[in-house]
Amino acid sequence: MAGSGVGGAGSDAGAAGLTTLLTREYLSGVPVRTTSVQLRDLPTAVAAHDLVAQVFRHPVAEGHPPSPKHTLSWGKAILKVYSAAGEDPDALYEIVAEGAAASAAAEWHFRDFCASTDLALAGGADWWVCLRESTNMISGGTTGLSSWGAAAALAEWACANPQEVDGRAVVELGCGPGLVGLAIARGCSPSSVTLTDGADMVIELAEVNVSQNLARWKGSPPVTVERLDWMAPHIVKGDLIVAADVVYGMWAHGVACSCTPTSLGQITPPVAHCDLPRPSADPGLIGPLVDTLVLELGRPLEPGEHSPSAVVACTERNAETWQLFRDTVTAKQLNVELLDLPVPHLFPRDPEAIIHILKLTMA
Repeated sequence: MAGSGVGGAGSDAGAAGLTTLLTREYLSGVPVRTTSVQLRDLPTAVAAHDLVAQVFRHPVAEGHPPSPKHTLSWGKAILKVYSAAGEDPDALYEIVAEGAAASAAAEWHFRDFCASTDLALAGGADWWVCLRESTNMISGGTTGLSSWGAAAALAEWACANPQEVDGRAVVELGCGPGLVGLAIARGCSPSSVTLTDGADMVIELAEVNVSQNLARWKGSPPVTVERLDWMAPHIVKGDLIVAADVVYGMWAHGVACSCTPTSLGQITPPVAHCDLPRPSADPGLIGPLVDTLVLELGRPLEPGEHSPSAVVACTERNAETWQLFRDTVTAKQLNVELLDLPVPHLFPRDPEAIIHILKLTMA
């Protein structure tokens, strides 16, 4: 529940620590019900108009705004605690009114992540990874237009383990909006980053996000976007292959992770509401995914090249799919190492999600 607290947020950092943590979680898309900030502490720590200026009117939010529905839920929850404290903050009423007015029509929004643990850098745009995403879970026939929890976990792992990333040519499979690859480009020092996907609409979105982020950053390794079809894969030639939440490809009602070429300006009408069950195992997706990993990991090496490895993050949504993936990897005789799940310092995620991170190498 909102304000339940994780690690006593604000106990050692005061008002500045509270608002910085609040900003990080609000901009990255954390639901207000799962925020680690004690919301009830806000009225005694920071004036409402200052909170609005520092969080909701943050420069990154102004240029790359979260979804209006997300802003509305945060605004209402924070307004409630200030009202309970006897305040009547006009600035928060404005946030709620703006969110309510824009919610119905919004199809696209931003999720913004600060790729630095140095809180002093959070005020500038250079360390922020800003991702344009679909407001809907499924849009244009694909789930690849939004970031998922395992991507946040894998981005966190990479930034917490730079020795595994620095100097390597990184290739991301099933990149979606580009969170993992762009977080690695900003928070680590790879020699290059290549984002790949098999869906044209996803590729186009990733290209937009790469272009907009590189234009803001002061220095970056080369970041490119490339089409990679797992049904007919080619070698992209990376030292480190990364992938997150790529083993769930088929949903009920025949909705699959594929789409036809289109323009972001001519988007297929998104699914506004659908009572979808949990995603199910898709043998037609997992087999080609593992074959693509084997192709990359087993490629011939040139003198001086690193032996390739892959790091794959998966949210365990059902046991059937998770077991199918593990069995398929084992059948291909890959070495499998279960890595520690990092604490979410930079890339907030659902604390209740069951996420596994695996390192794969050729036997």
